[in-house]
Amino acid sequence: MNLKKLLTPVVLGLGIFLGSLLPSRANAQYIENVFPTDMGKPLIGIVYNQKDNSLGLTSEYNFGTFSCDSNKIISKIKLGVKVSSRPVYDSADNKTYCGFVHDSLFNYDYSSNLEKKIRIDDGVYSICLGINKNRLYTSGRGGVSIIDCQTDSLLDYIPCTSPGQVSVNPSEEKMYAQCPGDLDVKIIDLKNNGIIKTIQTGLTSRPIGCFCKSADKYYTFGNDSSESCIQVISGTTNSVIKKLPLIHGYVPSSFLEMSNNNLLCGIRWEGTATVESESIFVINTSSDSIISKLYAGDRNPARLIQSSETGLIYVGKTSTGTNIMVLDSTGTSIIKTLRIGGRVTGLASGNGRVYAIDYDNDSLYVIKEPTGIEEQNPVPEKKRTLVYPNPSKGNVSISFSGPVQQSEDVSVVNLEGKVVSTLFPSSQEFHWNGFDANSRNVPAGVYFVRRKSGEMVKVVRSR
Repeated sequence: MNLKKLLTPVVLGLGIFLGSLLPSRANAQYIENVFPTDMGKPLIGIVYNQKDNSLGLTSEYNFGTFSCDSNKIISKIKLGVKVSSRPVYDSADNKTYCGFVHDSLFNYDYSSNLEKKIRIDDGVYSICLGINKNRLYTSGRGGVSIIDCQTDSLLDYIPCTSPGQVSVNPSEEKMYAQCPGDLDVKIIDLKNNGIIKTIQTGLTSRPIGCFCKSADKYYTFGNDSSESCIQVISGTTNSVIKKLPLIHGYVPSSFLEMSNNNLLCGIRWEGTATVESESIFVINTSSDSIISKLYAGDRNPARLIQSSETGLIYVGKTSTGTNIMVLDSTGTSIIKTLRIGGRVTGLASGNGRVYAIDYDNDSLYVIKEPTGIEEQNPVPEKKRTLVYPNPSKGNVSISFSGPVQQSEDVSVVNLEGKVVSTLFPSSQEFHWNGFDANSRNVPAGVYFVRRKSGEMVKVVRSR
């Protein structure tokens, strides 16, 4: 038996293919409407304005407002320069902000319908809104800028080597700046505008982080010289208090502090990898442990929001196919999967609706939220065969979709169909250490774990 003739070869070190994708249960009752925005592709950001029941939309070179009452674009502004950050909405002053690559911050005041640009000499990479003091914090090429949202004036500038994402604690006394170039996190005292402490995390591979307000902790994700991990930094002691392994070794691209104070994370698959395994996980912020993992269908659950009205969580994915998932309020159960035209690069919610922007088709989708409890009951997902970690250099755990008899023959075979090892179950789970029947480490490549029933799962051995 030559498996090469039956199975498509896979590039070493990518992912696994376990069969069919997550079954689509897209429901037309959820998708209420779709509108062209005429904003110009690609659409990259969206915010909801509760005061006016409107949306702020950004494409690469335009800003527009969309009325949720008349369902049409009511204003459009050509920005002239490329937008570099996702927009944020300041509800206290009824304004939306977004940053530019070069030297300014854009501001739109809904109350006066006036636009303004605030000069930021080293550009704007990311924006963080501080609600307590009504300030805006931006990261640029060489430091962090502090903006007064009421006057739209630059209050201060704190030099800081190449800060990426920035987060502030609720009292706005401290800021956490992820600095990939220096492999560290800098904690900044916002009272005296100076760096309190530099924590050398050693994290590479585009590290990313977020501050969890309820737990007073900063979570930073990345890869160091020996492992892929999550480092937890205490807001009290300003030190790393725990390390957790990253799911599959991939760094998350999105975070959501849920209403139950736990942290929902969506994994960013690198390159062209297609991995049919868990790509959404929940961190209990009290115990700092991973308590739940979910299979997201395909790649990159990049946008996460929680509805303030229903508590449901919406996951937007930057991949074609099933682009939106609806989760329960704990982020542990899938309720619905929805399909729209292209990749979802932004989500916003308000007035009983969720709004999704389509990166590829310059379109705005309106999703009606469920109103009855019966609509929110999750439909059980078909159990899938799972392999973790995959690809792997060491031990691999395999959990099949159906029950396995203690006497059942389960084998590891290579691409030629030759049996290299026989496995035995342990509590319905199998483990393979990467050795053959003669206790020799097998070469890197593609292997298959095969049941007597014919079910197979791919395992990639990397060097």
